[in-house]
Amino acid sequence: MQEQVLFHAVLIGLLVLDWRKALLIYFLPCGLAKDMLVSLNILQHDGCDAKHKYNHSRNFTSDALNYLLFNNGYHTIHHMKPGVHWSLTKKQHDELVVPYIHPNLLKPSIVGYAIDAHFSGKPRVNYDGTPYKNPGINAEYGEDEDWFYEQVDLNATSSNSDIGSKKDAKEQLKAPDGKRPLKAL
Repeated sequence: MQEQVLFHAVLIGLLVLDWRKALLIYFLPCGLAKDMLVSLNILQHDGCDAKHKYNHSRNFTSDALNYLLFNNGYHTIHHMKPGVHWSLTKKQHDELVVPYIHPNLLKPSIVGYAIDAHFSGKPRVNYDGTPYKNPGINAEYGEDEDWFYEQVDLNATSSNSDIGSKKDAKEQLKAPDGKRPLKAL
């Protein structure tokens, strides 16, 4: 709560001091960053199979892009092992993803992919080249699954090393009185 109060106080202070500079050096970059993040995420998941163990994410393998994005271009391993430090993702991507993923999901250039997939005039297709149909293979049916807990079990180097299993994680989310669950972050 203190962090939020301080954060918003600084933003209000910037606006009061000089709203034009505040827009230019804070709000414009934040808006662009969020737009770029959402765009990147769409490119990484569009036409992929959300239910497949490996083919749920497109990977952009450019060294320059991954340098700028802390290796988030290796997106499949990011989903498989979310707690792994970014410096280890390329190695784990090469070992645990590349041998099993559909080759169309390994792209050297995000720009080249975006131009080819969205600006070349070609019809929209899924990762495997089949025609895209709305809602497509990204459609999710049925109840939500406890994906986070299963992923943590796969990740021995998790950033949350206190959670080791689904049971342990659910126990940690319980309130001190043991009755109502705490809101998950």
